[in-house]
Amino acid sequence: MKVGQNTGDVNYSAKNNTFNFYNYHCKPEYMKIIDDYFTRFGYKINNLELPNIVGRRNWNYLEIGQSESVGYGSVPSSYMEEINNACRSGVTIWHSHENLGNFNLDNSIN
Repeated sequence: MKVGQNTGDVNYSAKNNTFNFYNYHCKPEYMKIIDDYFTRFGYKINNLELPNIVGRRNWNYLEIGQSESVGYGSVPSSYMEEINNACRSGVTIWHSHENLGNFNLDNSIN
């Protein structure tokens, strides 16, 4: 009795050994939702950097990690901790009082 290795393939023999390509894309309404989110909140960065609070035209959104701090200095520690806790929850910093809360404004990058 001769024992050997099977070098054939059932998929190859049946001509099912092919590639299938599908064209997928997001619906325009979902793309608009995603674009509006990033326009409002900015993009996540995984680097240690100073917070950018002036990079956009009308407001900047700032959120830091639970163990991070936005800074230190001559501010009393209890106030600095309150500022850090607010930033850990997420803060929108507005650049003018006239436009406060108006998210319909152009908030492009300066």
